[in-house]
Amino acid sequence: MGELRKLHIRKISRGTVKNILAANDIEPAPTRRGLAWAEFIERHTQTLWACDFFSKNVWTPLGMRRFYVLVFIHIGSRRVHVAGITDRANRDWMGQRARELVTYFRGRGQAELPTMVFRDRDVRFTRQFDAILKAAGVPM
Repeated sequence: MGELRKLHIRKISRGTVKNILAANDIEPAPTRRGLAWAEFIERHTQTLWACDFFSKNVWTPLGMRRFYVLVFIHIGSRRVHVAGITDRANRDWMGQRARELVTYFRGRGQAELPTMVFRDRDVRFTRQFDAILKAAGVPM
């Protein structure tokens, strides 16, 4: 879009987009071939997990503290696994959560092993966290 602004173009018509797609042999979105996101999720629903943090401010004897909760959700069953709660989600804490998660997945049996764990780019997800899961065969 930045390049279009340099040319003082503020808006592109649907017809222009259609012509550009056709000139490059790209089908419009409704008729594109290939695996759609919904189909991907449906095919892998039993082995997909997502993880994220949520935080909550809590009054403690030391005053107001922010606590972080690391949760995993199994996409197929919507079952939630709370991996841990801390006020310091640092490298060591995340590494320990990854090791415990590997143990959790292995304890659930072969049918429950994730084919993929989705997460966002939160800085709390350390390289160590990813490396431990990948080494155990849990793709991130």
